[in-house]
Amino acid sequence: MVDVTKPITRPLTQLFTNRNGAVAIIFALALVPLTVASGLAVDLGRAYLIKNRLSYALDAAGLAVGSTVSDDAQTLQSVAQSFFDANYPASELGIPAIPTLTINDETGLITVTATADVNTLLMQHVGIDTITVEASSQITRETTGLEVVMALDNTGSMFGSKLRDLKTASKTLVDILFGDDEQSDKLFIGVVPFAATVNIGTNNEALLTSLDQSEYTPSRWNACVDARGNGRDQTDDPTSTARWRPYLAPDGGTRSRNNWKGVRGRVFGARGEIRGPNNDCPVALLPLTGVKATIKAKIDQMAARGPTHVNLGAVWAWRVVSPNEPFTQGRPYSDEEFNKAVIIMTDGANTRGSSTSSAYGGSVSSRTLNTRLRTVCSRMRDNGILVYTIAFGNLRSSVRNLMRECTGNNDSRFFSSPTSQELQNAFEAIGAELSKLRISK
Repeated sequence: MVDVTKPITRPLTQLFTNRNGAVAIIFALALVPLTVASGLAVDLGRAYLIKNRLSYALDAAGLAVGSTVSDDAQTLQSVAQSFFDANYPASELGIPAIPTLTINDETGLITVTATADVNTLLMQHVGIDTITVEASSQITRETTGLEVVMALDNTGSMFGSKLRDLKTASKTLVDILFGDDEQSDKLFIGVVPFAATVNIGTNNEALLTSLDQSEYTPSRWNACVDARGNGRDQTDDPTSTARWRPYLAPDGGTRSRNNWKGVRGRVFGARGEIRGPNNDCPVALLPLTGVKATIKAKIDQMAARGPTHVNLGAVWAWRVVSPNEPFTQGRPYSDEEFNKAVIIMTDGANTRGSSTSSAYGGSVSSRTLNTRLRTVCSRMRDNGILVYTIAFGNLRSSVRNLMRECTGNNDSRFFSSPTSQELQNAFEAIGAELSKLRISK
């Protein structure tokens, strides 16, 4: 009997039992997932590279913001953007979004985040056109302590517009350092107005060798002092080593501009300067304080009177920032959490003092005063104090050189300021540098 189904079943059996070409079929079926896996590896590798570049650019932006002296959000965002762009140029692979900046004022934590879209090469064939990567950077901005004392020329040559310009410029520095804060526990500023003597304040009578108020009739001791002897006019030696004699200008007699004995009431000169027993005594110095308004108020009180002894302004500034008596607000020199700086500003050369207008009680040569200024400045620097100097006005080269020497011939800390605008620029530059000194990353 003939099986009529064979012509039909035989080809089907051969089809299902034939193994020829199976590898090609299996490869064809596996090609799609293999392509996807390969594309994923290539495109993810490119995404990883872009993420690293993104992180690097964000680190640069965060560090730049951390070292920027400003609390203005727009300014800080602009800084972050400019540094991000510089380290992730448009020509680089990936399309970044604008970095987002957040600052925690309490902790000082700066966070910068950004994303970038990566166009795929192989994965687009399975419908994935882009990969978005994200990166962030965190920088902790800590503020170190700073103590600054400004020794400011209050001599007669500063009368008028020069003193007004000085007040404006020095208050600008205060604003730069404090920013929006009205007070600080890590920033302290003192002010030492000087002429040919320095006023230590009437509340510091205990620092005197003795005081007889009757000698000052018809006035009272106005708190200026003589320079200490035996070289201690060039040190921050504590009060226990030597005290100060009260400054007492003698009566020059009827032919003198300082004829005061027998005159009733307080004696003033034609421009408001104090004469009499307190002849040419400037306003009282201000010890270190962290209150902005107090510092500005002291600057506003300054008045121009008397000859110039820059060395006395410098040494009293040193004493104010020093940890030693008589002013003990200063931190120890060894305190790594605080920096110390002294700014010395003058509009003229050291002048020969006379018995009626000098803390030395008699004549002293300009050369001697110059030598003592060099010594004071050198000793301050030896104690780690940053010394800045400003020569205001059209001064002789010898005066400018002296003030430069005071900084240790550091041109970045010496400012020749012939004009009021250059005086303003000098205080702004010093303020900016000191502000950067306070920021650690």
